[in-house]
Amino acid sequence: MTTFNEYVGAAIRQARIDKGYSQQKVADKIGVTRGAYSQYETGKNSISMETWFKLANTLELDPDTIPLEALKVTK
Repeated sequence: MTTFNEYVGAAIRQARIDKGYSQQKVADKIGVTRGAYSQYETGKNSISMETWFKLANTLELDPDTIPLEALKVTK
C-alpha cells in the first residue's frame, strides 16, 4: 500500500521530470539540499507547508490537488 508521503513524492517527481528539472535545480529553487529534496520524492520525509507551497510554485502545481488526491488513495 502506498503511503501519503510516497504518493505525494511520486507526483512531485513526475512534475519535476515533466518540467525537465534536475533534483538539484528544484532543491535550489525551494531552498533545501538535494538530499532533502530526494527524500521528499521517495516519501521518506514529510514536506512542511512552507516548503510545499514553494515546491508547488516551482513546479507549477495546484497546492491543493496532490494532497487531496493522496488522501483519497491512501485511506
